[in-house]
Amino acid sequence: MPDFSMMADTQPKRLSAALTACLAFYLAMCASGFCVPAHAAANDKTETTKGDLEQVKEKIQQLANALKASRVAKQDAHEALKASETAISSSRKKLREIQDAQQDNRGKLQDLQKQLSLLQRQVNQQRQALSAQLNQQYRHGNNSPLQMLLQQQDPANTTRNLKYLGYLTAAHQQQIQSLQDNQEAIDRVRSATTEQLHETERLANQYSETTQKLEGEKSRRTEALNELSKQIETQEQQMVRLKKDEEALSQLFQRLLAEAKKREQEALARAKREKEAAAKKAAELARNKKKSAGRTFERAPQTNVDDSDSSAQSSTVIAKNETLPEYNANKENFSQLRGRLRLPVRGDVINRFGTARADTGVSWKGIFIRAKEGSEVKSVAGGQVVFADWMRGFGNLIVIDHGNGYMSLYGNNEALYKGTGQSVKSGDTIAAVGNSGGNAENGVYYELRRNSIPFDPLQWSTVR
Repeated sequence: MPDFSMMADTQPKRLSAALTACLAFYLAMCASGFCVPAHAAANDKTETTKGDLEQVKEKIQQLANALKASRVAKQDAHEALKASETAISSSRKKLREIQDAQQDNRGKLQDLQKQLSLLQRQVNQQRQALSAQLNQQYRHGNNSPLQMLLQQQDPANTTRNLKYLGYLTAAHQQQIQSLQDNQEAIDRVRSATTEQLHETERLANQYSETTQKLEGEKSRRTEALNELSKQIETQEQQMVRLKKDEEALSQLFQRLLAEAKKREQEALARAKREKEAAAKKAAELARNKKKSAGRTFERAPQTNVDDSDSSAQSSTVIAKNETLPEYNANKENFSQLRGRLRLPVRGDVINRFGTARADTGVSWKGIFIRAKEGSEVKSVAGGQVVFADWMRGFGNLIVIDHGNGYMSLYGNNEALYKGTGQSVKSGDTIAAVGNSGGNAENGVYYELRRNSIPFDPLQWSTVR
């Protein structure tokens, strides 16, 4: 971004000095006799020149004020862009959460429907069985215990029939109770299903409201981008802005690298202390073994400490990528992944690393992958997120530390799904594709660095 305050300070001074020199030269020529010889005409000319100089000075001051106002307006546009794209990132994240909740509710609803179908079949079977038993009992005569006694049949036969009748009555009562229990269960499942349907409907309404809010944020972002584009008029201004953005990014990588080295040193120091403590414990056990006669003790196992970090714009299409990084829970040494990495998003690579940009001449420090808006951006390897925030020139930016000085950068995202300090695995979704930071096209700006020095991502990647 051009420093308008410096331009406002230096340009008026240079123009004023030039005009003053011209005025001095003009007065010297007049004094030497090269001007109008008449004394009155010379005085009139001098007064006219002084008036013109005052007018020029006034115009210079007006220009300085206009430049200052432009600088303030451009800063306001950047702030509006930052606020809009940050809001879009939050809305996208909320939208993803709502979609996950809807998916969970659909699964619960399917389970409830299965339970309801099962209970309904059980109730129907019980009704059929009970109907058949009652029909059979009716056909054979529905005799009560009192009727059997009054028939004056054989006492032993009467006793046996009364006992059978008791069994049959108990079985009927049990079937009726089971039928009632299943019917109550059906009512509970129906109630739960209704609640789940209402919850799904509520989430759908919330999804619609969030989508409308997101569209509003997109509209405001477009206005901010248009305002910003009007203010960036020349190629020289764009080049200055890009150089400053690259300088800021280099400073960020230097800081992140220093923090990563500090974490590695702390880990090594901690491992050394643990190793010394284990050795001290082993020595103490050895001394105790010598002092004990006729007794043996197991020596404490030594702790093996591994000191190494094992986890540790052109429209021409250069390459077309259709594959994404595969999920891998194991964290590999990044230096061993050369030639095996995959690009973080499906799309078209439209520039080569190290070539000059068509708009400014500044060399590319990474590659830009043109992709569909909202597509998932994947982590190319395991590591820890050390930066996840909006940055001028790069929009919503996320940086992952892979250990041993290796870092990967993903810029111009529409939304960031991971935050600073979170651990990620290879193939994890970390962001969504967008054009934040004032970029003209949707896509991902992708860099790889070692000790803050960029290197070609395509030489480390397999593009298919």
